[in-house]
Amino acid sequence: MINTRYIKRIMAVVTVLLVCLFPLKVDAREDNKTVKVGWYYSKGLQEGGSDEDYKSGYAYEYLQHIANYTGWEYEYVYG
Repeated sequence: MINTRYIKRIMAVVTVLLVCLFPLKVDAREDNKTVKVGWYYSKGLQEGGSDEDYKSGYAYEYLQHIANYTGWEYEYVYG
């Protein structure tokens, strides 16, 4: 029968190796990439109908979170 202390030690060593060998944070930023986004006015979802207007809404906030991870900038196409 295998000793449980032996198994726990092996698991601890494997865990330490995994933490050391794999990066904790992956940087997926792509510098200066512009993404075209279709944009239409919808109250609460996508507000703002031109580049001069203040944009807000659930879809806008979602896009901003994606941009924080990827480094993208958006070009809005209105319709």
